[in-house]
Amino acid sequence: GTFTITNFGVFNTFVGIPIINQPQVAILGTGVVKKRPVVINDAIAIRAIANLTLAFDHRIIDGALGGTFLDTVCKLLENYDSEKLL
Repeated sequence: GTFTITNFGVFNTFVGIPIINQPQVAILGTGVVKKRPVVINDAIAIRAIANLTLAFDHRIIDGALGGTFLDTVCKLLENYDSEKLL
């Protein structure tokens, strides 16, 4: 495999630092989902929040590409529509 997903949130952990195992290229870690106050359109709202952590091999993936990938995953999750197929 080239990509791994790990769920440290199962241990009620909000933030974690996953480490890739060679020959893996990247690993995406997911934290626990908890309700937190957030600012949306200048108003405070309560939303389910989780942290995602991406670790990758810089010899293979440029930092900008890794950041763009993580940003895309976050936007897809934030705008999830169960009626729309991916």
